[in-house]
Amino acid sequence: MSPLRRAIREALIGAEGQCDRLSRTFVFPAESLVFAGHFPGKPVLPGVVHVLMAQVALEDAGLPSSLERIVQAKFLTPVGPGSEIVMSCEPQGGGRWKVVFEADGECAGRLDLALAESPAGGE
Repeated sequence: MSPLRRAIREALIGAEGQCDRLSRTFVFPAESLVFAGHFPGKPVLPGVVHVLMAQVALEDAGLPSSLERIVQAKFLTPVGPGSEIVMSCEPQGGGRWKVVFEADGECAGRLDLALAESPAGGE
């Protein structure tokens, strides 16, 4: 497991749902690897970490998680250390997943991911 995926799993504090809808709650401390270099003095959760959070949630649920492409990504609010991030993943059919992120009760971003129909664990 990559150090980045390990840091994401360590930040997981809650999980709900099954195949039709997944919800996961994360809190990343300031010293988490996910903030390394992004940005010095004012850490912000990188977009790639948002994508990996969705992949980790799907992997943990035993679902395919190998990223084929990012159809759309909108990051609406910067997310910093200590924020409670609630991520919801909902299937859209054909390997597509709608992912919504709320940070401290505010919509922080949305993803539309196309995942390959392959075994879980893709990186």
